[in-house]
Parts: sequence; structure tokens; C-alpha cells
Amino acid sequence: MQLYHHPFSPSARRVRMAADHLGVALDLVEINLASQDDRRRLEELNANSRVPVLVDGALVLSESCAIMQYLADRTPGQAVYSQDWAARADVNRSTTIPTCWRGSRACGNCRRGS
Repeated sequence: MQLYHHPFSPSARRVRMAADHLGVALDLVEINLASQDDRRRLEELNANSRVPVLVDGALVLSESCAIMQYLADRTPGQAVYSQDWAARADVNRSTTIPTCWRGSRACGNCRRGS
């Protein structure tokens, strides 16, 4: 499996930490986000032109939460991502809420009180 990433991307680091915890080996492909050639290569994999992107055979998967779920699902005996559907739903809810919904000032589009 190849993980297209940039070392400063928090989303890519999250995937790398999950893979490490699960014992999943990844072939890391660093994308230089300042390079037009690397940007084009990334856009061929992900129309949003963002890292991380996981390539596993014919599967090309973007979005860090989806990648982490995929890695957990394909790892037998893992205890990171529950097999209980209710617990899984709770994890999915908490990982798919955009940062700006949490009231973070990290998102410039957030308006407190609206």
C-alpha cells in the first residue's frame, strides 16, 4: 500500500500514526505541495488535490478518517476500531464533524454565535 502524504499535514500524520499502531506497513510517497509536478500527480489520484491518499491495488482512497477505517477493517484482531456497530457509529460521528463545527478558530469561515 502506498500513502501519498506531506510530513506537515496533520491528516496524513493521523493516518501514519493509525497505521503504525495497527502494524500496517505503508510505502510512503512524499508529495511536495510547492511542486507543480507533484500537485498534478496528486490531482490524478484525488480531484481535491489534498493529502493523504491511500493506494491499495485498484483502490484509491482519500480522506484521513476513511483511510483509517479501511486500515482498521483490513487488520484482523485489531481493537482500535470497534466491531460493535453502536460504538463504531459514535467513532464515525466524532471523526466526521468538520473542525469548524467544533467552534475552532482554526477555520476562518467560523462565526461564533451563528
